[in-house]
Amino acid sequence: MPERILNQVKYLCKNIAKVEWSGVLFYSVQGSIQDPKNMVLTIEDILPMNKGTAAYTEYSFDERVLDYMMDNETMEKGWKMGHIHSHNTMAVFFSVTDWSELNDNAPNH
Repeated sequence: MPERILNQVKYLCKNIAKVEWSGVLFYSVQGSIQDPKNMVLTIEDILPMNKGTAAYTEYSFDERVLDYMMDNETMEKGWKMGHIHSHNTMAVFFSVTDWSELNDNAPNH
């Protein structure tokens, strides 16, 4: 994770600390899942989309995502889109909802 992205996550967690936040995570891929030991995923950017509640956050892809993609030529280099969200005051972990999201969307990636 580039330091710039780590700083962005720290900023979001510090300033939106009592509720969950979520957004689109943009990442690039070097290599192939066929060779996972040499595959490298790099987080390129985060587009915050929602400030939720103490236990929930969600968003829909809307014009903000399209505007971001249109304004960022680097998207043409094959960046992928994922999801990122906080668990506010809780530790880092995969919740039941997170596991469901991972299982439901893994075939899309």
